Amino acid sequence: MRTRQKIAGSFHPGLMLEEKLEELSMPIKTFAVRCGKPEPTIHAVLNGTSSVTPEMAILFEKVLGIPAHLWLNMQVRYDESVARSQREEELKASSEWYSHFHFTEMVKKGYITAKEKLTTTEKIERLLAFFGVAKISAWEVYYQRQALGAEFRLSLSGVADPYSLSAWLRHGERKALEEHDIPPFSQEKLREVLPAMSELAHQGKTNFLPELQGLCRQAGVILVFSPSLTNAKANGATRWIRDMPLVQVSDYHKQYDIVWFSLFHELGHILLHGKRDVFLEGVEYGQRNEKKEKEADDFAANCLIPPKTEGRLRTLRYSRKNLEDFCAREHLHAAIAVGRLHHLGLLDYRQGNKFIPQITFSGQK
Repeated sequence: MRTRQKIAGSFHPGLMLEEKLEELSMPIKTFAVRCGKPEPTIHAVLNGTSSVTPEMAILFEKVLGIPAHLWLNMQVRYDESVARSQREEELKASSEWYSHFHFTEMVKKGYITAKEKLTTTEKIERLLAFFGVAKISAWEVYYQRQALGAEFRLSLSGVADPYSLSAWLRHGERKALEEHDIPPFSQEKLREVLPAMSELAHQGKTNFLPELQGLCRQAGVILVFSPSLTNAKANGATRWIRDMPLVQVSDYHKQYDIVWFSLFHELGHILLHGKRDVFLEGVEYGQRNEKKEKEADDFAANCLIPPKTEGRLRTLRYSRKNLEDFCAREHLHAAIAVGRLHHLGLLDYRQGNKFIPQITFSGQK
């Protein structure tokens, strides 16, 4: 009995050849001679171990009267079915890679769309599509081996959780690629809108995200707010995509002051450090430059609280009333002042937290 594969309803063209030869009572040797092909070649097609080539399809057409395109279409459908079956097996063996991701959380926070119930292999396919790669090995090459140094310039090898962090970074990249008609980046324009951003921070609005994105857009900066994922731990990131600066901010700590500080920190990287590096905040990674991080910290602190105002803040004798009076007088949001006092070690982290609103980006654009 001939061994010929049937994959997902697709048949190797050898089956059609066998049926036609039986119908015509034509011996294989005779058919081979009529086609001008070696008999072993015909046996290989009949056994499903060899494909029907375009040349063979035309020869079969001339001898059997079955159009060449039918032979070739059957071969293509069969080959595709074999390839998909092989991929299915590869994905089934990839459950360990999949297990590192918090798929349900990614769906809940809008990273991946999955309204229907999915099998594990379907979830893996969704993850691969999310990352824009065809195979898990491609994800490893891109995110852990730094294969595209000119584009990504960062390896997540050695990071505590490269899976969650790569997903968080990819969310920012995907959102950035959705942006269109962004004006060219302008350092001058960015410095020009910084005071408006600082004023927005001290107004205490809860719906400041769209307005803030608009201010960044005026300067040619793409600003993305990405909900934090379990173990991603990044407060923010800065990198350049399509020759445009991308600032990505997280709600990992869910604190008003940290979100604003992270924003200005990332903007500091853009203005002070150019486009050569990728910066991650809140994450330990091999390419971290402490000098540049300190410069971005100082930039953010000065944007949010001018040095002279901070000097007066440092001498503040903390009480609820004293803080409220100081912030009203200096036109500061209390959360920004408390956050700075926490950072400077001048106020215990257990004090003043009631002044800090909680921030979450889930459901945000």
